Amino acid sequence: MREICKESGGPGTKEGWAALWQQGLTLWDLKGPTPVLYDELTQAVCEGRLFLGRRSLVPGCGTGYDVKGLANAGMDVVGCDIAEEALAAAKKEVGVTAELLCCDFFTAAALRPASFHFIFDYTFFCALPPSLRNSWGRRTSELLEPGGRLLTLAFPLASDEVASDPNAAGPPHPVSLSAYKAALEPHGLRIESGPREHPKSLRSNEAVIWWVKD
Repeated sequence: MREICKESGGPGTKEGWAALWQQGLTLWDLKGPTPVLYDELTQAVCEGRLFLGRRSLVPGCGTGYDVKGLANAGMDVVGCDIAEEALAAAKKEVGVTAELLCCDFFTAAALRPASFHFIFDYTFFCALPPSLRNSWGRRTSELLEPGGRLLTLAFPLASDEVASDPNAAGPPHPVSLSAYKAALEPHGLRIESGPREHPKSLRSNEAVIWWVKD
């Protein structure tokens, strides 16, 4: 995946991700909503940490299963992806239940600062080369309202040494708790709970981490 993406423009480019979709190399696609997400959302709402009807974001939304799931649960959801092929698939899956944008998460004017109550990140952070992690943390903080929450389903977890190596085997890039902290804490996000395992996780090397913007 990384080689094809690199040959077509790079992992941070529209052309790189388009190549993966065109060749059917969407190995991150679960063919359905992330099982952990609904349970975590329900618990957060019950505890008064999140509120239904508020604006939420799924960056790198792919086929849009999680966008649809959040919309069906009662959130006002935006899904964004840089690849037109991804958005075409998402439009078929999601329909008119949520807003879908073909845009660059890092620069899109349509994603306004402090306009999101909740952001969900599963395979977006690990898809970015390590050189973009700080930019991801800055942009995530910028988009969240004060007191807003970020749910990261951290995957694929590895040691700090492995996670900091841009050439380490993926998919696509391994991560660590320290990598998340280094990207988020300088920009005003702190851990609210986790990391912890979830009984509905599909993989052994992932963990639930909740973050809150001060």
